[in-house]
This record gives sequence, C-alpha cells and structure tokens, in this order.
Amino acid sequence: MLIVSIFLILAILSFRSESKIVDEIIVIIVLCFVSIIFTYRASDYPIYHDYFLAVEPLYRVIFGEHKVFSHDIRNYELGYRIINSFLRIFTNHIEFLYIFCNAYILYAVYKLFVAKSFNMFKLLMPYFIFMLITVQVGIIRQMIAISIFFFSIQFIQKREFFKFLACTFLAFCFHRTAIVLPVFYFITYKEYSNKLLLGLLLVGILVFLEIIPFHPVRIVEWLNGYIKIEAVHAKLDFYIWQTRTLPVHAKFTRGIFENTGMFLLLLFIKFDLNKKQLYDRFINICLNLALIYILIYIYFFDISSFSYRLNYYLIIFKFFVLVRYIESLEITSNKIIANTLLIIYCAMMMVIRIGQGF
Repeated sequence: MLIVSIFLILAILSFRSESKIVDEIIVIIVLCFVSIIFTYRASDYPIYHDYFLAVEPLYRVIFGEHKVFSHDIRNYELGYRIINSFLRIFTNHIEFLYIFCNAYILYAVYKLFVAKSFNMFKLLMPYFIFMLITVQVGIIRQMIAISIFFFSIQFIQKREFFKFLACTFLAFCFHRTAIVLPVFYFITYKEYSNKLLLGLLLVGILVFLEIIPFHPVRIVEWLNGYIKIEAVHAKLDFYIWQTRTLPVHAKFTRGIFENTGMFLLLLFIKFDLNKKQLYDRFINICLNLALIYILIYIYFFDISSFSYRLNYYLIIFKFFVLVRYIESLEITSNKIIANTLLIIYCAMMMVIRIGQGF
C-alpha cells in the first residue's frame, strides 16, 4: 500500500509543467526514510547487519589487515568496508549506515534529475519503480556505485576522461561490476546512424532466436581467463556458476517484446528531437546507454545473472529520453497523453514488481 501511495503522489506531481523545490525536497526526504524501511525486507539485510557489527577497526581496513571476512562472501569492496568501519566508531546501529548511504544516493539522483528536466517527478517516478524498491533497498553497494556513475556522466559530456576514470574507480570501490564502466566512455558520446542501430537490433533478434550461434557464457568465461583482479575473477566465476545451475528462463516473455518496442520508440524519438533541434549531447549519451541496456538484454539473455547486474547502471537512461520527448511536445493535450502513457507503463511495472515481492 505504501508503494502504491508514493507512486500516486509522484504520478500526480509529474503533470506539473515545472516541479517546485519545496515539493522536491519533501519527496526526497520521504523517499530516504521509505528506502530505509524497505531495506529490512531485503534478502541481503541479515548479511549486511552481521557485517556491520563485526567489521574490523578503521585502521586495519585502510591498511588491508582485515581478517574477519577475508575468505567470505562478506569481504566487501574497500569503499563499503571503510564506511562501515568509520560509522562503527560512533554507533552499533546499522540504521545510521542506511541513513548515510540512502541520503547520499538520493542527493546524487536529485542533482541529476533536477538539472535535466523541468519536472523531476517525471524521472523520479520511474526511478522509484525501477530502482529504489529493487536495487537501492536490496543492493545498496551497487546503488552507491550507480549514483557515482550518474555523477560521472558530466565528464563524458565534457570529454574529460581522467575525471570520468577517477569516478569509475571510486564506483569500483563499492561494487566490482563498475569495472566495465570505462568502456561506456568510448562508445556513448558518438551519434550512430539509425541503420547501424537497427542492424544491431536485427542481429540481436537472430541471436536471441538462436538462428545465429552466439555463446555468451563461453565469451564471459574466455574474458575471465584474462582478468587478473582476484575479486572480479571470483565474481564472474560466481555469475557463470549461477547461469549453469539455475533453471533456464523462458525466452518469449514480456521482456523481449517490451525491449524491442522500446528500442524502436527511442529511435523514433531521436529522429523527432533531431528535427526539433533538441537532440543534444546529454540526450545522445542517454540514448546510447539505453540502447546498450536493450542490446545487452538481447545478446546476453543466456547469462542473465550477469547482465542484470550490469543493466542496473543503464535502465534509468531511457527515461531521460522519454521525458525530454514529452517536454518537447508543444500541444498541452499531447503532453498530458504522453505523460499518462508513461504513468501507465510505470504502473504496470509496479504491479509486476509487487507481485514478485520486489
């Protein structure tokens, strides 16, 4: 009921032409406390709680003398260990850790959303459904890494590679999946032709249908053979093991039709925004990240335990493109219809996530 109530508030606020700073701050504060409440339902909460209580003193963490969890799944990344150890100086209550982490995450989200839209609630609504109630409350380490990635997008725009690289290294200190982020710097700033993008989609569908042979598990295994960072190597081994042991997912589900349709819709929006001269560098980066998300889903479907974690970095960017398109519409009634369709889409995803136990 709480999820539905918050979603309805965000949906109503999304119809305004511009969001008000008072409403923005109140909603962000509410979401911070709501995310902490939901955290207690997350499957990883007991592990995070035990780790917080048993973490080594700060000086031992900094100098690499951690012994308690050195050969355990709870041997988390250095950045997360430091935050836990630092806060343990002052308190035994993990709630303060979650307040600190969630406040930072939502601040980073707020700064990006408010800078890139007239009404940030159009972006906050899908963020709440697609990320807050799933990633933020359950995988807080990766959500910190994702929020750092959000901050680093400006350095792709400005073509400042070393600043971007510094951000990705910091993100890696919170979640190992961030090791792939530097690749996005080189492939997202370019504007690709629709013919090339449609060609990648067509090949992806043929791969998905197994008409073209493609073995993503073997590719990941081959790449993992060249990775010398032990923590990353072990994590990829774990994802490969999961893929080989978990039941095979049905392919022709909602996901493939949704993502194919979204791919085509985003290309149409690209064409329309270009015609209106509203297709800037930021939206081009967002479009590329959104299309990468869809292509990863299609090409790497057979290793979903790996691709899902990677796609958490990318899923929100399609909404920047959708919201820019909605805000570009000149006729008020068209804006209302488009915004209503966005709400319906998010509502459908909310029902699915609630049904899955989010």
